[in-house]
Amino acid sequence: MGRQTGVRKEVVQDVLESAVQQSLVNTASAGNSATGEASCVCHICSAVLKNPLSLRSHIQGIHLAIKSRRCNICGESFLWRMQVTRHKKHVHGADGSQLLVR
Repeated sequence: MGRQTGVRKEVVQDVLESAVQQSLVNTASAGNSATGEASCVCHICSAVLKNPLSLRSHIQGIHLAIKSRRCNICGESFLWRMQVTRHKKHVHGADGSQLLVR
């Protein structure tokens, strides 16, 4: 079972890298935005992101739905860092004193 999980992670990582690279290639061929600021365009939905890191996060969360952020108290996974913060506050208490109240 562990090997399948590892293979799946590798495949998902390859898909993510490929999607990011395709978007960066399309962005480079299109040139900079009208304001002259550097930006990246998602080749899947045409969303304009500030930089390659934002592009990666966008593709990872929106298009691949990879839950890469984890609660360090209970281990639950989330798409976005803000979701982890909100979860910890509401489920574990602001200071983390409520360990598992579900």
